[in-house]
Amino acid sequence: VPQALKDTAQQLVQHITGQQLLLTPERTASLFSHVTLFIPMQGQDGSQTASVHIQTRRGRKGELDAENCRLLFDLRMNTLGETVVDVQVVNKIVSLNLWNDHPAIAELL
Repeated sequence: VPQALKDTAQQLVQHITGQQLLLTPERTASLFSHVTLFIPMQGQDGSQTASVHIQTRRGRKGELDAENCRLLFDLRMNTLGETVVDVQVVNKIVSLNLWNDHPAIAELL
């Protein structure tokens, strides 16, 4: 993996808040874990433009279950506008839904 990608991934991990770390299943007895990562991209007005929401169960050692999870990418892009990408993984089978009402999105896909 290129060093630039490693650095970006490390920055993303550091954006997890203490509150999110406290919301683990051990403290709330919840069946699922929810983690939100705010991608460090800001719009011209200083607002956050991207986030990733992860919903999954935790394994015995506290690890996230990558074979059964849901990832929700919430993107606010200047050119394409608001876009939501919903990725669901069930028993290693991936399904993807994309929501965007920009006129050019069908052509891009």
